[in-house]
Amino acid sequence: MFTVDGLDTRQLLEKFNPFLAILPQDFSRPRPYQPWFTRSKAPRGDYHPCTAEFFLSYVLVRTDGARQYGRGNPSHATPLGLEELRKLVARTDPNATFDWEIDIAPIESQKPARAWPAYAKMVEEYYGVSPFECVVHARAVPCGDHIALQYWYLYGYNDAGNYHEGDWEMVTLDLDAGGTPLRAGYSGHESGFQRPWERIQKKDGRPIVYVARGSHAAYFEHKKDGHRTKSLPDHKGLPWLIDLLVRRIQKAIIDVIVFFRWNDHTATHPDYPGDEPWNQGVFVLPRVVELIPIDQVTPDGPHWWMRIQCRWGSRHARLRGTAAPSPAWEQADSYDDPIVWIDGLDPGRG
Repeated sequence: MFTVDGLDTRQLLEKFNPFLAILPQDFSRPRPYQPWFTRSKAPRGDYHPCTAEFFLSYVLVRTDGARQYGRGNPSHATPLGLEELRKLVARTDPNATFDWEIDIAPIESQKPARAWPAYAKMVEEYYGVSPFECVVHARAVPCGDHIALQYWYLYGYNDAGNYHEGDWEMVTLDLDAGGTPLRAGYSGHESGFQRPWERIQKKDGRPIVYVARGSHAAYFEHKKDGHRTKSLPDHKGLPWLIDLLVRRIQKAIIDVIVFFRWNDHTATHPDYPGDEPWNQGVFVLPRVVELIPIDQVTPDGPHWWMRIQCRWGSRHARLRGTAAPSPAWEQADSYDDPIVWIDGLDPGRG
């Protein structure tokens, strides 16, 4: 922990904790799978960022990493349970968990039309243990003469473009040594965008993050026709001829995405829905759960789940879906050097 301008890291993270402009997590509103050719303006809800404890309460664990999908109906499988999972993690070397596969038992990840009602039941059942709450997993990192504030959001399911359980998205704020924000980087899929602080929409001094419905990519504003997704990774340091070829291939893929209207669409500003009242968002300010250094994580401590190194969701890609992302602390490029990560993002758009 360190202090800046009289504020410790927790206070600093609380001060700039972003507001999320997101569709409500209202299960009376449909969350249907809608391919590009059947899009409608029916009211809908969306998944909100959840606690690690909620997410892990419903997982099966395969410790050998073997592909076992298609055997029986995963929706009828019984989760291990949070306490049993904690005991399993406690007696396992963290490095051995890298080969695990954790699967949300109630959700058939390749059947998005069934995911929303299954998730609604999970939330309802969880109230018997603890109320569902929105959280952000955050950390403050000194980076030379800068300070990075990172906000990591864990969503239960992604049903836009591809389908997978677990969805980690992130916002990083770049502050000077005195704690004044300079710019922000918003993640989206394999990359993201950056903007200077003065060009970022704010509420009560906090940045506003527009969350793409279903994919949960983060954007700086709402666009009626959607955002061109940054779903392809950036490749740095390639020989110029290979770099040219890669860029042309990526442009062709993006052109196909645009043609089929596979854009990211966000909710509107909660106070200014314009002519999209069916798409009006709500403001959510998640509770801050501060991440600790990985070498301080203990089996019996409150951050025991940071010992789980495998992907949070399936590690196997399928025909209509991708492998789940790794947890925040295993995403080395953006987690270990957040300022360098922002430097590599496209400026201005998003």
